[in-house]
Amino acid sequence: MSAVSTWLLRSGLRGAFTASVANSIPLYDQLLANEAAAVNTLTAVASGIKRMAANGHDVEVFSGTESQLGAKLTGEAWSRLVDLHDEVKAYLGGSPTDEVIKTEMLGILVPVTEVASCFAAALL
Repeated sequence: MSAVSTWLLRSGLRGAFTASVANSIPLYDQLLANEAAAVNTLTAVASGIKRMAANGHDVEVFSGTESQLGAKLTGEAWSRLVDLHDEVKAYLGGSPTDEVIKTEMLGILVPVTEVASCFAAALL
């Protein structure tokens, strides 16, 4: 899976939540609709996807234009949000509201603001 930025995930989640409220549908249904739309877009430009299998390994290689790569990343972002929704709902249990699920998801999707290496252990 390619790297999908936390910003894209958080922005997509907020947009999907707003759309779900406007359309009076559950957040999960809106996430699935967005994922389906991204898959349809990617299918239309699927010439850049190559699948290879050998020695028990199955590999998907993507090569294509910038717009094709954008469609792939968007599809992966929606897929990750659908998966995260499932995980959060299972974690919360019961029947949490979409607002509670969205808030919990945003709490998990925290951007990385600093990276540091510590080589102190290697010196021992």
